[in-house]
Amino acid sequence: MKINIFTEIELTNIKTTGIVTGYKGLMEGLEKEGVEAVVNAKEGYDILHIHSFGPLSLVKAIREKKPVVITTHTVPDEMSLLYRGGTYIQGLFEKYLTFVYNQADLLICPSEFAKNRVKKMGVKSRIVVESNGIHTHKFSRSEEKRKKFRRDYNIKDEETVVGCVGIPSKRKGLDVVVDAAKKLSDVKFFWIGENVYGRLLKDYKYLERLKTHHPKNLLITGYVDDIQAAYSGMDIFLFPTMIETEGLVILEATCSDLPIITSKVEGLSWVKDKEQCIKAETTEEYVEAISTLMDHPEKGKELVKSAKLLTVEKNISVVIKRIIKLYESLL
Repeated sequence: MKINIFTEIELTNIKTTGIVTGYKGLMEGLEKEGVEAVVNAKEGYDILHIHSFGPLSLVKAIREKKPVVITTHTVPDEMSLLYRGGTYIQGLFEKYLTFVYNQADLLICPSEFAKNRVKKMGVKSRIVVESNGIHTHKFSRSEEKRKKFRRDYNIKDEETVVGCVGIPSKRKGLDVVVDAAKKLSDVKFFWIGENVYGRLLKDYKYLERLKTHHPKNLLITGYVDDIQAAYSGMDIFLFPTMIETEGLVILEATCSDLPIITSKVEGLSWVKDKEQCIKAETTEEYVEAISTLMDHPEKGKELVKSAKLLTVEKNISVVIKRIIKLYESLL
């Protein structure tokens, strides 16, 4: 069995998005299981697995004679939150995305939220819910890297670092992090991630203003080469996102022993509030949650211990075995 992973991301310079993490993790996982995988091949494969939604993906899916699998990394609601002018074309984008997803013999949705949203769009393809999975060992906490990260950014051992990883945008909660930093001036805040969309990003002007007008205790680093070091250098992971189809950064942070504070969006319903994380809605609630974890570190340890159970089922080695069975069902 040979899998052709098709993605338009390979034609760009984008290094860090959920799609990139998804298809690269899939390819590596398949190879470890002895399943041959190639990217953007023209022929000589058994199954086409698409990890993007652009026009080239659509053309490829329409013309394909072999079984077609599509992972639904995107739902139409993200258009108005992420891209400039997205509000005006969201309806059209939903019709387009419905057409793309209907070309699949099998749709893999990374969460129940994504599945329900896709079905609401009118997609008739066979749908299963399956995580994109993560390589848990790549995000395990490293004390050595923690020390280096903090040394590089002049952070003292006793200082608390609250961090977030993702595209710097309000869609991911950047404005909430900024407001929290203003209210907690004695805490260091980090945002790890770059704007891969340039001026197309809805919050481009906001992000540009932040380069010169931001709280002194907040640093937006852009892309970092060693994400494990970034996670290891944090004490609390703050993820006030507005929408997610899965939100794997929560698992990445959990692997680094970080207690999670996140939002109450439907796409994160797989993470239990008060048991595996703390969920909030307003800036005041996020600030209160940060203060609680700072004052009661034992609470954070309890959250991490419970959240670690999630990383077992979503470990890429476990996920890949289930995906291989799905491939086999198509053949």
